[in-house]
Amino acid sequence: MYLKVLLILVSGIFLLITLQGKYLLFVIKESSGKSKIFVYKFWLITSFLSLGVLGTWVIYYLGLLKGRVNGEGTSTIYHPYDLTLGVVNQYINIDASLICPVLFGFCIGIIVIFIVARTRRGRKFYNTETISTLGSTSNTETAYLTLLCINAGISEEIMFRGALPSLLFAVTHNAPASLTVSCVVFGCMHWYQGARGVISTFFMALLFSAILMVGLGLYVVMFLHFFFNIAALLLIPKAFDTGRPNTVT
Repeated sequence: MYLKVLLILVSGIFLLITLQGKYLLFVIKESSGKSKIFVYKFWLITSFLSLGVLGTWVIYYLGLLKGRVNGEGTSTIYHPYDLTLGVVNQYINIDASLICPVLFGFCIGIIVIFIVARTRRGRKFYNTETISTLGSTSNTETAYLTLLCINAGISEEIMFRGALPSLLFAVTHNAPASLTVSCVVFGCMHWYQGARGVISTFFMALLFSAILMVGLGLYVVMFLHFFFNIAALLLIPKAFDTGRPNTVT
């Protein structure tokens, strides 16, 4: 009973965060200077509290704070991933020692293909309204964008790869469904980025879930999440000099 109520409350918070993201992106687009920095601060604090702190509390409430190596049975956040891997292995025999480097290579391949496909024939690097709006125009903005990327990598992974799948599994007792729903929710949370943002983050969530399924730890997907964010918002736009175009393509 309490778990279902907790799941409903968490779902309501997700809805508010999703609506907030759309609104804050609009405010940032219309702001500049100190007012823009204020929005970054507000976004940073609210996402840290509603995802990182809340996610950690949910994991603590469920009694899943033990690590994968030292944990026993169902006492870790990795239990739904281990069960899902068992289900997959019933149909496809997966050797985790071989799949880890494959997943790593897959991540690198996506980045390389993404860059090459969007910069060939003299075209500028792929840009979206979100990347254009959040583009840094000062050192202070760059600092806050970096903090947002760090916070997203840590807080969102705690919630969407740790707390939410475990909470859903505690309610439904269905590990594959719990992971799938978590990936869908993660994608929908990026609704403010448009349809492409929802789809891309959904597949990113599937990739991160697969990485956890084959035995790697949460810190690995935290780093990858941070790297993808910092690359998309700061590193690649700066390298290809996309700037902040007047028209969004």
